Amino acid sequence: SEDKSMGHSLIKYEPAQKIQREFITYANTNLELLQSVLRTSKYSGEREIAATVIAYHSNKNYIINDLLDALTDPEAGVRNNAIRAVGIIADYALKKPELNITISAKPFIELMNSISWSDRNKSSLVLLTLTQKRNPEIIKELKTKTLKSITDMAAWKNFGHSMPGYILLGRIVGWTDEVIMSGINNERTAQI
Repeated sequence: SEDKSMGHSLIKYEPAQKIQREFITYANTNLELLQSVLRTSKYSGEREIAATVIAYHSNKNYIINDLLDALTDPEAGVRNNAIRAVGIIADYALKKPELNITISAKPFIELMNSISWSDRNKSSLVLLTLTQKRNPEIIKELKTKTLKSITDMAAWKNFGHSMPGYILLGRIVGWTDEVIMSGINNERTAQI
């Protein structure tokens, strides 16, 4: 279990949370170093760690573009950590609109067509947050660029993995969340 109320993860397990709290201090005092490592390190492991730690910076507006840039990293682990961090920040931004944190849906829409399962899985979770308010531009772009991928995902056999695709598909066709959820167990295949 984790607390995401500050725009980053704090695991409820105290020994792990203690380390994460050190990330906050480190990110706030070493931002330029983390940005440099994330952009230029030749070692993917270093970039993965930088993508995780930079997300703990107290001002999410300062680091959101670094994380969005990391979505194009050639290494799946770097993209995974960056997407997960952006997903938490997206939820935080939705709850705190006064912070004016802007997150483009474009990179996540592009990653929905990735051959990497983790790209699709994590991106779909971010897109669930970014489509909560049914922004017509995002919905239209999802429909035009990712309909086949989302439809495929919605039909995956693993219920938990298929749900983000199923919900996104319902949002594309204009269903309310209530209609989407009503078909989860009984009419899912027919609705897809």
